[in-house]
This record gives sequence, structure tokens and C-alpha cells, in this order.
Amino acid sequence: MEMIFQKFIDGEKYLDFLGNKMPNNFRDFEESIEIQLIGERIFEIISQIIIDVCLHISSNQGRVPETYSDCIMKLVDLEILEPEQRITYKRIVGLRNILAHQYGKIDLEILYSALLTIKDDYKLFMNSVHSWLKDNLEPTNNSS
Repeated sequence: MEMIFQKFIDGEKYLDFLGNKMPNNFRDFEESIEIQLIGERIFEIISQIIIDVCLHISSNQGRVPETYSDCIMKLVDLEILEPEQRITYKRIVGLRNILAHQYGKIDLEILYSALLTIKDDYKLFMNSVHSWLKDNLEPTNNSS
């Protein structure tokens, strides 16, 4: 599980960097190709960390997902994520696919909105995984 913890640490560094670059309004974001590119890349990295962690946990639990969206559902099934969270993380995976595969022109308003919430979404994901790992993979101390 060391790989998971290292990925989380790396992700937090990227999000801190993004936080220092993000403008306070959409207009400034829209006018800066540099910030757009930084945002796209960091969003892609963060979403890939989420996917990698999903895949790692799912496969270790004998539940190999068929798609990245299915991977999110595996974490809901394992009760790592709450059922209502699946929508948030499926959207993150979907936007990551658009960015990574360049399916078409990026809607900058959607990207900007996603960048404004990605840090909170990532922290929630990270905390949920940490909690589950603590409860399910650490040995218990029974002093009976």
C-alpha cells in the first residue's frame, strides 16, 4: 500500500501548485492558455491517481474492473466510497478521458468548474481510502 500513499503525496503537491496558479475568475482562466494547459495536465494527473488507486484496490480484492467507471463502482461496492459519490468520481474519470484522448474541444467552463472542486474531491477520496485501509488492512490489537 506504500504505492497508494506515495501517489496521494504526489497528488497533493500538484494540487498545491495548481492552487497557486488558479485565477479567481473564469475570465482570467479563459484568457490564459498557460493556466488552461497547467489545469488540464494537473486534472489529468489527479484523476489518473484516483484511477490507479481504484485499480490497485479493486484488483487486490479480486474485483478487476472492466472500465475506469466500473472501477469507481468497485470502490462503492467495497464501501470505500459512498454510493452518492460515484457520480462525482465518474465525472472526474469522464473529463480525464476527454482531456487524455482529446475527443474534441474542451469546454473551458466545465474544466474551470472541475478545477475549482478537484482539491476537495481528491481529499475526500484520499480520506475515504485511508480510512478503509486503516479499518481493513491494519492488524487489530486484541488484548483478550
